[in-house]
Amino acid sequence: MERRGRKLTRAQREEHLSEVAHLRAAHKQPSEIARLRDCSVDQIYLDLQLLRKRLLAREHKDVDFLRNEELMRIEAIEVEAWRAWWRSQEPEETTISGRSTTEDETTERASLTRRQRVGDARFLDTIYKCVDKRCELLGLDAPIKVDLTAEVVAIAQAEGITEARAMELAHEILALEEHK
Repeated sequence: MERRGRKLTRAQREEHLSEVAHLRAAHKQPSEIARLRDCSVDQIYLDLQLLRKRLLAREHKDVDFLRNEELMRIEAIEVEAWRAWWRSQEPEETTISGRSTTEDETTERASLTRRQRVGDARFLDTIYKCVDKRCELLGLDAPIKVDLTAEVVAIAQAEGITEARAMELAHEILALEEHK
């Protein structure tokens, strides 16, 4: 880029872009930024376009990074839930010991009882939630289909509007949305 005939170094270019970003964040118009930075309005529009591209790329990377962090966190929770589930199915051992004393002798007793456990379903619920959240983060859930006609008819009946009038209003709203 040239500023009124001068070629900028990479460092100068980055400083220029930084200043353009700050001025735009301060709600300055491109023409005012061009005047303050001593360059053309066209150059400012190109700079703003480049800044937008960089921001989107950075946000995309940030979102991917955060998504991966959450996936790792979910994985750790799921691993612990599986371990707890398997432990909750292990047999439970109970030891009972006692001592009885008479005038002539002391007797000690001990008994070991084993009871098979079926497992704590709360751990399975945690595992299910992990799987569900992972599918949501990865976008694996099927899109939800909504029958808009049925929704419009239901609302029309609740509001006391005829079905035909409700559909007419819905089409008008959709037409307005298309023109935005």
